[in-house]
Amino acid sequence: MHANLGDKNESGSVQGLRSGSSLVLEETTDPVAKKNEVVIDIHAAGVNFPDTLIIEGKYQVKPPFPFSPGGEAAGVVASVGESVKHLKVGDRVMGLTGFGSFAEKVATDAHARAADAR
Repeated sequence: MHANLGDKNESGSVQGLRSGSSLVLEETTDPVAKKNEVVIDIHAAGVNFPDTLIIEGKYQVKPPFPFSPGGEAAGVVASVGESVKHLKVGDRVMGLTGFGSFAEKVATDAHARAADAR
């Protein structure tokens, strides 16, 4: 899976962000759905002002590095956690993820954030 991550330091590890131009695209591991989550294959992601603030480290929420920005996504359910009964693989969904939507896949809470988009 590819994801937009932060700046790299001299050792090559992602250390932080400064601006949108500082994002790097890297290969990362695919997310795995926890008990109450779904993994979404992202087809579209919204770009909003809070995303810019998160990238610059100026937003209230400061995810641990490395992370992929992007607070909202739409796509197709790729996998479901064991407690998820209202969604299944192949369902079209949207999710307010907080961050992580500027990647190819994102894991998000199925009950509070993912909704059937049909």
